[in-house]
Formats: sequence, C-alpha cells, structure tokens
Amino acid sequence: MKWLLIPFLFVLSFPPLAWSGSFLLETASINPAGPLFGGLVAGTTPFNQTQFIGARFSLTETTQLHQIGGHIVGSHRTKFAGQAAAQQESGFLAIFPLINARSFPTVDANMFESQAIFSALLSPSGPRTDHLVPLSLFLPEGDYAVIFGGGSGRERDWFGSEGDVFFGSDFLEPSASIITGHNFRSSSTISWNESSSSTYGPRILIAGTPVPEPSTFLLFASGIIGLFAYKQQRSQTT
Repeated sequence: MKWLLIPFLFVLSFPPLAWSGSFLLETASINPAGPLFGGLVAGTTPFNQTQFIGARFSLTETTQLHQIGGHIVGSHRTKFAGQAAAQQESGFLAIFPLINARSFPTVDANMFESQAIFSALLSPSGPRTDHLVPLSLFLPEGDYAVIFGGGSGRERDWFGSEGDVFFGSDFLEPSASIITGHNFRSSSTISWNESSSSTYGPRILIAGTPVPEPSTFLLFASGIIGLFAYKQQRSQTT
C-alpha cells in the first residue's frame, strides 16, 4: 500500500509548466501596419540621452531573467554640426529597483547609472523582429523598472551608449505600466511620468523563470528516490 504513494509523490515533484521560460513582461503585441520607426506613438521621436522610456514590473518570488529587450526597430547617432552623417550606433537598456509598484527610478541624474542593477547596449538587427539581450540575472521579490535610452556622442553617453533608440508603435496591453523620463540637456534632475498613450506604445519584453524554493528541490529529489525504490521493489517481486 505504501508504494501507491510513490507515483503520486513523483508527479508532485515535477516543476510547473509555467517555468518553461515564458515572458514575465510583454507590454504590447506587434502592430504589422505600424511605422518602421517611431516613438511612443506613430512618429519619429527617438529615445536618447534626454528622453527615456520603459516599463515597470513586479516579481512575487526570486526569479532568474534570461532575456530582455523588445521591438526595437533601429538605433542611430544624430548628426550634429561637425560630425559625420548619422550611423548605426548603440542605445542602452537598464534595470532599476523601485520602492513600490507605482514609483519611479531615481530623479537624480548623477545617480542614474550607479543605481542600475543591470545594463546592456542595444544594436538592433532588423525592424520586423524583437531584439533580445541574453542575460542570467537573479532578482529577489520586489518592484522594478526597465528603462531604454541612448547617448548623443556629444553630451551624456549613458552606460557607454552613443545612439538613439527607436521602438515600433505597437498595440499596448491594457495592463502595461509604461513610464517616460526626461533629462533636459545637462540638468541634474530626471523628470518621470506615466505614459499618456493607451493604444500605441513600445513592445518591451522580459523572459525569465522563478527559482524554486529549497523545499521544492527536496520534493523533487524525494520523488526520484521513491521511483527508483519502487522499480527496485517491483524487480525483486517479479
């Protein structure tokens, strides 16, 4: 009779299917008819050294992030007087901790880079596909924001970036928490706001999987041992 419990224990020991690496954050679905280049709404406004865009996300348990990015359709450097023509350059993405689910990253421009948990440069390969950066980052339970922007090659080059970032104008999900930031010229303050768009916006993606608690690992190991013992018992009785 006791062996009847072993298959049940083994089934319970398998991790849930939701742990297969699905998107933890997906702010929008791709708009096939949208412009190849655009900002928060259809147009040509890039996100650069003075204008940022991003999304908040919350984790209810320790999570390992595997990929981060979105439908970033282009990145280039703006031509200024005395500079060469615009060229393909890199923007940036960065993850910041938040005090709560409705707060913003730091308003102090001088602390913007130092408060980032993770940052990476972006060099999109094509306008019709998502651009995802691979990573292996463990984040504890809490509230966070991922922010996108760039550098001018003339003033601030945030996180070593030298280009503007262009998002596609995609169909926003109703639950998306999009935020924008402004750091005018060399101001020491970053002004953050909720997005004013409810229809079109950036497709921002984060892929990751929750990290099982130690008790889950113990249950999994118990299931494996139980199955092995069950098979051994059957082989001895046949």
